[in-house]
Amino acid sequence: MSSLLTILFTSFMSSQVFFEDFGNNTTGNFTENQISGNLNWTTTPLPTADNNIAIYFGSTTAELDAESALETPSLDLSQANSFALTFTALMNANGTNVNELHVEISPDNGTNWYNLQSYTSEITVGGGSELTEKKIIINQHLSTTAKVRFRAINKQGYVVVLGKTLLLEAYTNDAELVEITTTKFHVANDAVNIKSNIKNTGTDPITSLELNWEIDGANTQTQNITGLNIQPGDTQEVTHTNTWTATAGEHTLNVLISKVNNSSALGGYYTVELDKNLNVATNSTTNTPILERFTSSTCGPCAAFNDAVYNDFHAQRSNEYVYIAYHVNWPGSGDPYQTAAANNRASQFYGATGVPALFVGGKLSNWDNAVTWGDVITIVGDDLDRELAKNAFFEFTSADATITPNNDVVINLDITPYLTGNYTIRAAVYEKETTGNVGSNQETEFTNVMMKLMPEATNFSADTPIQKTISASMANTFVEEWDDLEVIAFIQDDSSKEIMQAIQITNVTLSNDKLVKENALNIYPNPASEMVTITTSEAGSLEIFDITGKLVKNNINLSNGDNAININTLSKGVYILKITSENKNSYSEKLIIK
Repeated sequence: MSSLLTILFTSFMSSQVFFEDFGNNTTGNFTENQISGNLNWTTTPLPTADNNIAIYFGSTTAELDAESALETPSLDLSQANSFALTFTALMNANGTNVNELHVEISPDNGTNWYNLQSYTSEITVGGGSELTEKKIIINQHLSTTAKVRFRAINKQGYVVVLGKTLLLEAYTNDAELVEITTTKFHVANDAVNIKSNIKNTGTDPITSLELNWEIDGANTQTQNITGLNIQPGDTQEVTHTNTWTATAGEHTLNVLISKVNNSSALGGYYTVELDKNLNVATNSTTNTPILERFTSSTCGPCAAFNDAVYNDFHAQRSNEYVYIAYHVNWPGSGDPYQTAAANNRASQFYGATGVPALFVGGKLSNWDNAVTWGDVITIVGDDLDRELAKNAFFEFTSADATITPNNDVVINLDITPYLTGNYTIRAAVYEKETTGNVGSNQETEFTNVMMKLMPEATNFSADTPIQKTISASMANTFVEEWDDLEVIAFIQDDSSKEIMQAIQITNVTLSNDKLVKENALNIYPNPASEMVTITTSEAGSLEIFDITGKLVKNNINLSNGDNAININTLSKGVYILKITSENKNSYSEKLIIK
């Protein structure tokens, strides 16, 4: 199909007239014209923007009626009858105050301006930070010296936000292949539906499409799909009539739009061809869902969510899934038991922008449209039901874990895969209940708190069982009671974030030597303020680390028996005491200084 695409783009290539996404963190190709007042357009990071950067104007407290415009350079708009201006914007109300955004065109290099569209009410998705795409067809005041501008007026509403802006020649019949929505994983002999999200980027409704697909570059399937009604700017999922009979292995699905409304004269700017990797299993098994909850003891909404939703939900349905809680370093100072692994998994791996956040099978449980806590419970329940209904393509045939006297955890897994490919095994050690990480949100006890997360990238070959041993040190963790630890393991596709299978490891052995250590070491009072007493049956040395792992006290000698340690120079917080005996046994315990 690549030759067809080449011909298509060679014959009909729409020229891009203007583009700006503020990727260089400036106004870029725009020029600011400050009309009145002292407010400026200012770039800002924004995760919902295409380039994670947007530009804003306005103030809720000052400069009423201040006015400024972002203007394009002089553009030649004489070569076509119409142009499409597409941009993303956000404008939320502050009480009854809403700012204004006016989109205007000048045919004479900025001497005279004519209105294209004015926005004087909210541009919003539920009052949040999501940008909304707008499209204006320009078919008047076209010239060789045209300019377009975005003129904002401050009415002390929340700021006007402008994201990616694109101006190009408009075509009557045009489309964008936004996404192939066919799922990635299947079982051999499945009849796979070929589905795609298609956006109308032209000026006329789309009533028909010529859609093509092929697997691994062979046997192109072409169909003229009729009876559609995709309005300009809208996106709709379209399913090809012909299905693919899946064969085991890794495959590439290619989809191409070749005609819109029986016309191949497409603009050529938007994507009309995409590939997607598919993986077909030789067999399947029952899936064990996993729920990952991101929270913090300094987060008031987390406490509300737990009280109104999660605690009761978990009590009713906990036997249907495994579950782990990650405590993070926001809001404010964050949870005392925050870890780098939890923070990274929330923000870097999953892209979570706040807590509470719940991921079910690696997918965010989306409550944006929920009105009541009852709605949230329904959504979470539906997410769990989805995971219970899906096939799993990995089977844990045995699993055990041991925590050694030297604070090491060793996990042994036997896995039978039904898929070929690279996936990540993750093992997590968690404490069933903690009380030492109380923060400001009034919660006093916390469940399934992650203490250690161990990833292991693994190459699997279908129907070839593997044995895997994963180990790590549990030193410098926040464990309160060693006999309260449990372990889960799960397999994840890091590219899609989908979790393929999970297991609660019930065979967890706490070494007898560890129990001896528990009886041979005592720290009191804990929490402490001025002094702490360490009672040990072995002489040795003491090191004290803060929660970031920084060494704050060392070379403290301990004798057999009671040892009074002055801690009045240490700030309030959570610390790790590392005790090394003369016979080189090493133990770590948590100390809270209040």
